[in-house]
Amino acid sequence: MIPQRAMYSLDEVAEMLGLSINPVRRWRSLGRLRVVKVGRSVRVPADEVERLRHARRRR
Repeated sequence: MIPQRAMYSLDEVAEMLGLSINPVRRWRSLGRLRVVKVGRSVRVPADEVERLRHARRRR
């Protein structure tokens, strides 16, 4: 289970999924990862992180 916070950085998402930052950045650029711009930074909503975790478990 992911500690509850509203949004996470791309680095945090990569760490939670046990990946390097490169696949997470690639998913973002391909539109496979829903992100929200907050000022100059990019954040990933908690529900999107949970969706990715479930999708990776099914493989």
